Amino acid sequence: MVTALIHIDLVQKQRLARRAKLRGKSFSQEVRDAVDLYLDVPVESEEELRELAKAANEAADRMIKNLDATVAYVGRVLKHHSGSARPAGSTGKTANPTKIKRNRARQSRALLPR
Repeated sequence: MVTALIHIDLVQKQRLARRAKLRGKSFSQEVRDAVDLYLDVPVESEEELRELAKAANEAADRMIKNLDATVAYVGRVLKHHSGSARPAGSTGKTANPTKIKRNRARQSRALLPR
């Protein structure tokens, strides 16, 4: 192996470090894997890859919207039945749909190419 000095922006470094940690690899190995993946994509298909990533983001947004509606529905049902006995371990609190949406969107987009 040879050493190479590269310049990347802070967000790129953070995203690569996060992925490396999730995969149990070193930062350097994650960079090498990313470069290998990039080099394995034929030049003529990069636009197609961008379109697929865009479609995946749109699909994730639709799923998040459906999940938000489900969470809201469950919240209404739980509120309606608030006087009845709750399952063991239940706190009776409902999830914050806005916070759930932001977290899921952030997680789903963290791994998609931009």
